[in-house]
Amino acid sequence: LRAEYRSKDLRSVMSRRSSGICATYLSRWYPCLQSLTLAKAITVMIRDASSLEDLEDVISDWGSSFDHINVSAAFSKAAKLAGSRPASAQVLVLGLTRLWAAVQSNAGTWELANVLWASSKLRCRDKQLWGTTLEAFLQQRKTATCQELSNVAYALAVMANSNRGSVP
Repeated sequence: LRAEYRSKDLRSVMSRRSSGICATYLSRWYPCLQSLTLAKAITVMIRDASSLEDLEDVISDWGSSFDHINVSAAFSKAAKLAGSRPASAQVLVLGLTRLWAAVQSNAGTWELANVLWASSKLRCRDKQLWGTTLEAFLQQRKTATCQELSNVAYALAVMANSNRGSVP
């Protein structure tokens, strides 16, 4: 993870969200973060994480500021970084599950489908996560795109296959 993400100055600037916009001082640290909202800046950091450890650092430093989009993006990034080693991300998944519970009520079908897809790739068996996320997705299903429906169907199939025919 880039050193500027760990900078004390960056944290102090981004934590002062007087107008919801990152201060122009950030241009010195990371030009593309200039004038982004905190949520978008966090999404950039999640996107740029190149290992599970980098992602853990972002979550540790910024998790209290995550919104539903950030948590969804972090779940997806964790699934991609863990690849064929989902057990390597289990501690990270526990933290993301707690963050998701706090922000899920604001999620749309894209975020809900994303979390279900990533949870299946990570072999997450948290019954509350699956139950509440799937229920919320089904309530919003009329607005779901074909891709979102496909991601949820895939997630259910993967979990059923790896969990003796049942989904948590």
